[in-house]
Amino acid sequence: MARNRAVTLWLATLLAFLSVSAYGDDQPSYAASGEIRVRAESRNNADFADVWDDQVVFSGERIRLGVSASFPEKARGFLQLQYTAQGDGRILPSNGYLGLHQGWLEAGKNPVIRVGRQELNYGDQRIVGSFGWSNIARSYDGVKITWKQGKFSGDLFGVRPLNNNLPLRGVLLYGAYGQWSPDGLRKVDLYLLDKSDRSGAGGVGDINVVALGVRAAGPIGRNGDYSGELVLETGKVGPRDLRASAYDAALGHTWRSAPWSPRLGIEYAYATGDSDPTDAAVETFDQLFPTNHDKYGYADYQGWRNMQDFRISLSVKPSSKLTLSLDHHWFSLAQPRDGWYGAGGGINTSGATVLRSLAGIAGTNVGTEWDLAVTFVPGKNYRLSAGYSRFTPGPFVRTVLGGTANSSDWSFLMGQHNF
Repeated sequence: MARNRAVTLWLATLLAFLSVSAYGDDQPSYAASGEIRVRAESRNNADFADVWDDQVVFSGERIRLGVSASFPEKARGFLQLQYTAQGDGRILPSNGYLGLHQGWLEAGKNPVIRVGRQELNYGDQRIVGSFGWSNIARSYDGVKITWKQGKFSGDLFGVRPLNNNLPLRGVLLYGAYGQWSPDGLRKVDLYLLDKSDRSGAGGVGDINVVALGVRAAGPIGRNGDYSGELVLETGKVGPRDLRASAYDAALGHTWRSAPWSPRLGIEYAYATGDSDPTDAAVETFDQLFPTNHDKYGYADYQGWRNMQDFRISLSVKPSSKLTLSLDHHWFSLAQPRDGWYGAGGGINTSGATVLRSLAGIAGTNVGTEWDLAVTFVPGKNYRLSAGYSRFTPGPFVRTVLGGTANSSDWSFLMGQHNF
């Protein structure tokens, strides 16, 4: 039934798109776009135990075909079909799904009203993003109103997020997001978000999260850069009150005149956890709908919940087409009685063991991770990238697993062509 509703939606969007295209005497202008992406991945020892051979080699592909149309003085529209597939060890798997990734119509000049399925990407995408790393990625069904005035722009939206191309039943997201940019380089964002979740997922009852956030980013002189974000949350998680917060702060410096233009960066990210799972308050930060893969380790073992992450990064550009980067992360829990949450927002597990110490006796040292990445851009529309990550468990993981825990490795190779 859910797949049938999804097909009905994108067929209805196509019909509306064609109907607007046929309206009036003005000739619309069209533009086509597309993407072909193939990625192979390998993950070893995801349960942190060498007793079982759990090495997984898998591959995925994503093909997007889009067409945009502009109808003078009337409306604009965009349709984007997406084919995704994933298989075990095959470069071109066959178990694919064709669906509508985006299909929207918009009208007006200021404000602009957009209706339909669309991507939402704000700031660093720590709270709301389209998660483009995923083969399926994320989009949203709903309405967005955009208004611009001088150096200020703002959005109002009400949407239903999608998961695996299907709307999340019982989940709605409302938001107001504003940005002020005095010179096009420095940016200050202020936002208010409201997430309503009546799906019953997790067995905790209805969830309502109200998040107030501020973000700033920009250059420091000619060679420096900074970014920072602070989010405060309140609301309800079932019968319990929600009181949570998170922040991130980063500084970087690029030696532009030196060979290979090296850049050194430091960053600290923090998100509250629940100090007492038995009391009337929930203190675990809700990361909402982020794009997390490039934030807290490429292996995706860490999300923005009950965490501390100190990161040092170094990148160099041997040529204008080649970039090499090396990151090191130190992960720990904010609260020892709460769990270790992964990039997707759920608590990590090892087999049937949930990585959490309700008594708080496992400490807070989760572990460390090295990330090495290589990106080669031979032409404007081509991109090749590869990476390797090693996560080494700390005392927290070893204690929860009974005294031993082994390192986990992840690697990928990806090619992408945009047209």
